[in-house]
Amino acid sequence: MAAQQPENQPTDGRGFDIADTVALLALVGGAFLIRVGPIDRTSIWWDELVHLQTASKGGLLSVFQAVKLGIPPGFGNAGAVPLDYMLLNGWLRLAPTPPVDAMEGFLRAPALAWSVLTVAATYLYGRRFFDRGLALDAATILALSVSHSLYAAEIRNYSLFALMTVVNLYAFSALVYRRRSLATWGTYTFVALIYFATGFMSLLVTLGQYVVLAVLLLVDAWRGPSARRRSDVGARAPGRRRDRGAARGGSDLGRRRRADVSAPPR
Repeated sequence: MAAQQPENQPTDGRGFDIADTVALLALVGGAFLIRVGPIDRTSIWWDELVHLQTASKGGLLSVFQAVKLGIPPGFGNAGAVPLDYMLLNGWLRLAPTPPVDAMEGFLRAPALAWSVLTVAATYLYGRRFFDRGLALDAATILALSVSHSLYAAEIRNYSLFALMTVVNLYAFSALVYRRRSLATWGTYTFVALIYFATGFMSLLVTLGQYVVLAVLLLVDAWRGPSARRRSDVGARAPGRRRDRGAARGGSDLGRRRRADVSAPPR
């Protein structure tokens, strides 16, 4: 018998209706309007230049090597995680180059996209695992967050890391409810690897998550045999009661028959 799962299952998206669609579009639109204004109002600063120079090193393999070694080798952000640099490299190679006066906004567009998507992901997470009200509150707070909005105007990995933090939390929460599903484990592991590629601090998060999962699996293993024993006892008990009842009924019937035979005729 499989180990018991938590009774409060997530909604799995059921009930996601027109109201949720309108709320999600409003949140995404509002977050975009709040964040799009500052992205071209400030000049690119030193850390952004280092990030941009790393992401401009030819193809993806060259970018990966540059991230690993630093610029020049042994200097700057040597050993940094590569995903944001590689995505920015793809953006620079595929997107049409804008005029010079729009270059800041062009270079910061990926960070803006990750920031807005984080607001949407927050709403979707809250909607699935909690309810519409909490999802709306959490996503609204994030959409209006000043610090989160400012990171959308930096050519750095911060916005992508925030997005992957929410995505990782989504995958982890799904695994908590379906921890006996190999497909859910595979999804969580894939997301955790991408999460790690966006920032080293993800290791602290995933380590805590694996501790929680280990404890839950141990509880499942401990509860499994006891649950089976309770089920077996419950299944046998009614039969024993029926047997005892039948035995009592049979003995009562025998006594009545003996009493009828031994009774004198009237």
